[in-house]
Amino acid sequence: MSYETIIYNKEEHVAQIAINRPDKMNAISFQVVQEMLAALDEAGSDDDVGVVIISGAGEKAFSAGDDIGEKDREVWYQWSPGEMFINMRKKHFWQLIDAIRGLRKPVIAAVQGWCLGSAPEVALACDIVFAAETARFGVPLVNLGVPGTTSLLVRTIGYHRACELLFTGEHISAREAEAMGMVNHVVAPEELQNSVREMARKLARQPTSIVGWTKWALNKAISSSLQDAVDYEALASALTHSSRFLHSAVQRDGGKTYSQKK
Repeated sequence: MSYETIIYNKEEHVAQIAINRPDKMNAISFQVVQEMLAALDEAGSDDDVGVVIISGAGEKAFSAGDDIGEKDREVWYQWSPGEMFINMRKKHFWQLIDAIRGLRKPVIAAVQGWCLGSAPEVALACDIVFAAETARFGVPLVNLGVPGTTSLLVRTIGYHRACELLFTGEHISAREAEAMGMVNHVVAPEELQNSVREMARKLARQPTSIVGWTKWALNKAISSSLQDAVDYEALASALTHSSRFLHSAVQRDGGKTYSQKK
């Protein structure tokens, strides 16, 4: 499939999706969302892909957040509140969050430059987050008169820290984001791509389906009681411990077995 607002490529069992609007600081338009959804679906259905990387083109920004262009705005302002809720939930940013979390393959975010507005939620939707030392995170939506970024941020850094970031709209450094738990690894800008690729190759050597079911159980556990979380873990274990299923699972990623992948 050809894309206009993103770049999709695959190499060594790793698919990379880069938002390709550097002139707009990789802002996320309706078209970007739809193309990213298509790319995630493409990566998810490709047995040769074991890991997905999400990044922004250029060095200036991972993404500046939502971009409601003139064409989108014409449609947007015609919606009633009810239509806006339904369409935004099904067609825009929140569907992208669902797709990243629902993909039963590990997803790594590579953040450099600005990560603003709704973009931090895209990064947080990923399973592992790398950031360049020069990256800056911010959720200044309150200054734009819009509530938002309330879904994953509070689950990641806790209520009080989320309140401070959302209410003030202030920016934080990559190191501050790391200290809050938003980022796994902070590296020098020139090392970002190599560090992300090294982690991707490590994950690609793992049995993709087993990692995928582990991700599924973790995401179920986030919003479940302890008892339900244990049930989901037991279900994932039961599904993957079938010898027939396990044998097929470790042969993902180009038909190689786990030992061959290593």
